[in-house]
Amino acid sequence: MKGFYLSSVLLKRTVMGKIMMSKLDFFCFFLLSCCLVACSGNGTVSDEVKKETTEEQENTDRYTVEALMNAFWTETSYLKFDKRRLEIMDYMQEYADLCSNTAFKAYYAAESEEAARMEEGSILLYHRKALEKVLEELPKAEVLEGEVVLWQVYNMGYVVKTPSHCFGIDVKHKDAAKLAPYLDFLLITHAHEDHYTTDLTEAMMALGKPVYSNFVENEYKVTGKKTIQLVDDIEMEVDITDHNATLLNFVVTYQIDCGADTGHCVIFHVGDSYNHKQLNPSKKVNIFIPHLAVGMDMAAAVSKIKPEMVLMSHILELDHPVTKWRWSYQYGVARCQELAHDKVYLPVWGEKINYKKVKAVSYTHLRAHE
Repeated sequence: MKGFYLSSVLLKRTVMGKIMMSKLDFFCFFLLSCCLVACSGNGTVSDEVKKETTEEQENTDRYTVEALMNAFWTETSYLKFDKRRLEIMDYMQEYADLCSNTAFKAYYAAESEEAARMEEGSILLYHRKALEKVLEELPKAEVLEGEVVLWQVYNMGYVVKTPSHCFGIDVKHKDAAKLAPYLDFLLITHAHEDHYTTDLTEAMMALGKPVYSNFVENEYKVTGKKTIQLVDDIEMEVDITDHNATLLNFVVTYQIDCGADTGHCVIFHVGDSYNHKQLNPSKKVNIFIPHLAVGMDMAAAVSKIKPEMVLMSHILELDHPVTKWRWSYQYGVARCQELAHDKVYLPVWGEKINYKKVKAVSYTHLRAHE
């Protein structure tokens, strides 16, 4: 048995625990292991082997799903694609590729005990923990005047908190209904299941809170372009755009002026809009949130809109098969890097994005201090 133990130490495993070797390789490692046991004295494991075992276990633990997601949140930032962030993306992508779309759908349908079992060693654990992180941070987050805080939940879903209000856009998550008590209103861009959660929609409506969409039959249903006054001085302009050449007039775009206490920060979330010519914000856009792979000419869109910040979204949509419409971290990074803009970011699930409005300094003010 010790021979097998030592052979497991000698073999170099991948992060998924896959072992790639031939039968001959295995036989050779077995013999070598037996020899090492014989040489270690009285059949005991040598200190060197114990040390290597410990180091290998620590290395393996470093690349579990839980370790990777915590590293995303504590060791890296959406602000830069440094070596560590790219490394974590590479490893987490392997976990994503192991989760089929059928498994993801089954997870959403599963009861809590079965769902917990499915999460073991799976990216599904990261999916759940991302929302838990948002739920923990959201009520505690102190948003100062002139600031806005966003959390990326999944796909194109964001929770936004201002100094006085909180709302969600395109929130899709198994446990999304837990957000309802914290949100003042909910926005949904279109009727594809990766952009909304029925339980959250129903929970919001049960609480008498507005849910805006172009398909939910309620008093807030969007049917065309208009300006809507939300809570206090939060103002929203909505419009209808095409998803693609077939799904015409299918997506609602939301231009949200987050109010005076944010310095009138404007968020422009365009869902799965694909035609940049249909995107016509009426105000200076601070935060632009587009689908990074829907066919939009992103360079033309950014050139036209001139946003202060771009949050590229819609990666790792687990509802889709691995080989179809499930864009990877690596694809997302490439799309960001090819865009000629100095503030293009690719946030990950559960990540907190801090935005502070830069106050304009008037010429008169400058003259007064000369």
